[in-house]
Amino acid sequence: MVPEGHSIYEFCPVQHPANQSKSGVITTHFDYHSMEGCLFKLDILGHDVPTILRMLHDFTGIDSRNVPLDDKTALALFTSPEGMYEKGQSMGDCQTGSLGLPEFGTHFVRQMLAETQPSNFSDLVRISGLSHGTNVWTNNGQDLIRNKVATLKTIIPSRDDIMVYLIHMGVEKKTAFKIMESVRKGRGVTNEEADQMLDAGIPDWYVESCRKIEYLFPKAHAVAYVLMTVRIAYYKQYHPEAFYAAAFSVKAQDFDYALMCLEETAAKAEYIRLQTSENDKSGNGGKNGKSGTDSAKDKNTLSILELVLEMYRRGIKFAPLDVYNSEVYRFKPTPEGILPPLCTVQGLGLSVAEAIVEARKDGPFETVELFKQRSKVNKTVLELLRKYHVLEGIPETDQMSLFE
Repeated sequence: MVPEGHSIYEFCPVQHPANQSKSGVITTHFDYHSMEGCLFKLDILGHDVPTILRMLHDFTGIDSRNVPLDDKTALALFTSPEGMYEKGQSMGDCQTGSLGLPEFGTHFVRQMLAETQPSNFSDLVRISGLSHGTNVWTNNGQDLIRNKVATLKTIIPSRDDIMVYLIHMGVEKKTAFKIMESVRKGRGVTNEEADQMLDAGIPDWYVESCRKIEYLFPKAHAVAYVLMTVRIAYYKQYHPEAFYAAAFSVKAQDFDYALMCLEETAAKAEYIRLQTSENDKSGNGGKNGKSGTDSAKDKNTLSILELVLEMYRRGIKFAPLDVYNSEVYRFKPTPEGILPPLCTVQGLGLSVAEAIVEARKDGPFETVELFKQRSKVNKTVLELLRKYHVLEGIPETDQMSLFE
C-alpha cells in the first residue's frame, strides 16, 4: 500500500511478468519481501465461491445466508450420492455426492470423505483442516483411523485443536500455545515437551502424530470454507439446475459445447478415454510423452466431464445454444434445460461472444447476412454457428430482394 501522494514507481520498478509484454498484466519487479519494511502489503485473492453463491441467489431467489447449515439431506451428499438419484439408477464410481462442491470435490478429498463418513458440520471442518495440511492425513491421521487407533474426532485436523486439547488435558496454557506453534510450522515437539504431554495423559500416538506434521491449517479458514460449501451443497440437493449452471459458469472457458453439451454418449466416451489415459500415466510414472500443460488440461476436462455426467444421470439436460438468449460466459437454468453460453463453442472466443450479445441489442436478426454485418463475425465463426444450428430459423438472405 503506497503512501498517499506517492507512486509505486518511487519504490519499485514495474514490468510485465516473465517479460511477456503482450500479457496486459504489470507487476512489481522486486519480491514484496524487499519492500515490506516500508510498504503495507494486502493479499487480495480471487475466489470462485462468492461468484457461485451470487449466481445461486440470482437463479433461485434464495439468499445463501438463509440456507440452513444442518440440513441432513444436504449433508448426506458428503457421504453418499444416493440422495440425488431415483432408486436403482446408476451412480457411477463416485462414492460421495460432493462432485462440484468447493474443496470437497477432488478425488483426494472424496476418498477422505468415503473413509471418515462425516455426519455433521463439525466433522466437515475437521476434514477441511486435514485436506489442507501437510503430513496431517496421509501417513498420519489416515493410518490412525485405518488401524482403529483413533477416530476422525480425535486425530489432529488443524492447529487450534492442538492448543485447545492440551489445555483441556491440563497442560499449561503458554506451553500448549508453544507446542501448537512448533507443530504447525513442522518443527514437531522436543523431548521435554513430549514428556509434559505424556505426563498430562496425552496418548503416545498423539505425540508421534505431532512429530510427523509439517504444516497445519488454521481452523477459522476451515470453518469459512465449510460454511460456503455446505450452503452450495444445499442448492445442489434442492435446486440442481441452478447448481450445475453456477458450477459450470466458473469453468465456462474450459467447456467444449460439442463434446459436453450435445450428447451424453459423446461426453461419456471422452471421459472414459481421458480416465484410461490418466490411469496409464499413473502406471508409468507420468512418462507418456505429453507435456505438463496437456496433462493439466486433460485433468481439468476430466473433472468437468465427471460433473457433466453426474448432471445427465440426474435427468438434467443442456438446452441448445440460442443466438438471442445464450450469454457470453454464464450458463442459465431454463425450462428446456441448462442453456450454455456462447463462449463454449470452441473456436469462437470471448470477444466474438461479446460482439454477438452486443449486436442482438439492436433487435432480431432478419437475415444471416444482417447478423454477420452487425456482429462482425468472420466466415469461420459463421460456419461454426451453422454447424451447431445456432442460426436456425434465420433466413440466409432477404427473400423480397430477389423480386426487386
